[in-house]
Amino acid sequence: MVSARLLVLAALVASASAFAPAPKPLARPVVHKAHPRAARTIVAEGTYWEGEAPPSKVLGNMAAIPSIVLGPMSGVALGVGLYCVASSQIFQPMAASNMNPFYIAGSLCVPVSWGLHVAAWIQKKNGM
Repeated sequence: MVSARLLVLAALVASASAFAPAPKPLARPVVHKAHPRAARTIVAEGTYWEGEAPPSKVLGNMAAIPSIVLGPMSGVALGVGLYCVASSQIFQPMAASNMNPFYIAGSLCVPVSWGLHVAAWIQKKNGM
């Protein structure tokens, strides 16, 4: 009982320091102003599209890859990811002896395969 009271008292004292005022800086920080010509204007494009699928430009660097390539890549990534999930024994009790970091890292291919699948669908709907 006494140790519990001491623990509560220590927690109160430790949390009280969170409300202490911040110490004042010793020196004034130097702020350099940017040159007016160095400012860049960022123009955001809208996310609205007409039709069933968004345009291919939403895929960024993958906009030029046709769906005939993205579809099989999605299948390969799903196969590798599911194999790694099954082999890594993620659903078993974890211990240092049965963990393989390559299988655990490979299991991240499952969500990647979903992204590739969506990219393939977008490209197919856009005729690529």
